[in-house]
Amino acid sequence: MPDHRWFVAVLLFQSRVGEWDDEPIVDHQVRLIVAGSPDAAYERALQLGQAEEHNYENREGESVAWEFLGLSELEELGATTPAHGDEIFSWRTSGPGREFVKDKHRLSVFASARNANKTADELLDE
Repeated sequence: MPDHRWFVAVLLFQSRVGEWDDEPIVDHQVRLIVAGSPDAAYERALQLGQAEEHNYENREGESVAWEFLGLSELEELGATTPAHGDEIFSWRTSGPGREFVKDKHRLSVFASARNANKTADELLDE
């Protein structure tokens, strides 16, 4: 087994203009992560997201903040040679972004391992 594996993570960011923004923009960023395990990939994805938070002033002089909300997906890739942190693509939606954030145990990379020995009936009963 190689000392590093490739993962893809969907990082969620939400904008805020001024003190309160009732129509925030949600940015869904698909990022490549290189790590030795799913847990390490999860931690590295969180670090990337936190490092991307930023503020600036827009044309109207209002303060704009981009907040990292968490991950909506984490999946292991097959054998490839991308660079760590490469953005594959992203998309933006309107509305509260926290609804897209999943708990760690619900991310595909962890669900796959947890459910590997379950039957279809057992999975449907959850």
